[in-house]
Amino acid sequence: MKNYFLFHTKIKVHPNQLKEIIQENYRFPFSLDMVSAQEGVIIANDTLYDVMETLLPLINQDFEIGLTILVSHQDHRLAKFVLRYLVQKGIMTCRFLADVLMERIIDSDTQFNSLMMDEFKSLPRELILTASMFIHCGLNAIKTANKLYVHRNTFNYRLQKFIALTGLDIRDYRHALYFELASRLVS
Repeated sequence: MKNYFLFHTKIKVHPNQLKEIIQENYRFPFSLDMVSAQEGVIIANDTLYDVMETLLPLINQDFEIGLTILVSHQDHRLAKFVLRYLVQKGIMTCRFLADVLMERIIDSDTQFNSLMMDEFKSLPRELILTASMFIHCGLNAIKTANKLYVHRNTFNYRLQKFIALTGLDIRDYRHALYFELASRLVS
């Protein structure tokens, strides 16, 4: 599954320096694009999180670059906002979007809440219901299709359409958590 690892460094970093560090410790393909001298995005599968979680303290200690990473399902406005929030708070770790949002929701941060709700407001109701039921059924496709009184192929089609429209693959726990939080805010 493809994830977006948005990052920010306190000092300017050459992309090759960061690329080499990752390549030495991560055996899967990835892409690294710099947005500025201090920000960029790495697109890789979800196993990069485990590598970065271990490497990040060492990178920050050895190279003193102050690297902060936010893992998201998309490179979108909310993810950039959350990354800026982490940087402002001086949090130099690798965090998932859903984890940060859960903390902010608990603290009743209305700006986070409205940005999260905006992401799903244009989705057809049928897709939101399908995704919500899928989560309610413990990510069990057969049970979800039965509960929705639809054929398994219909459920699969709706789930794929939801994923295509949102970029959010809720078959992954952290993405499912993110959607669950957002859907509770909307309802």
